[in-house]
Amino acid sequence: MTVSYTRKVGANNNRARLWLEGRHLDAAGLSHGITWSLLRTETGLIIQAEPDGKRRIAGNP
Repeated sequence: MTVSYTRKVGANNNRARLWLEGRHLDAAGLSHGITWSLLRTETGLIIQAEPDGKRRIAGNP
């Protein structure tokens, strides 16, 4: 499934942050605690759920 959103990348403590919540995560089939990887393309970024991903979706269900 492919879901597309346009978002601004913010910063916190001089590190890039991308804020997604609620229906955006649900629509993409992602939930709290899932690990994922970030893929860069010519037109943007792709968040892909992966069991051995280096990043984790924060928060509590």
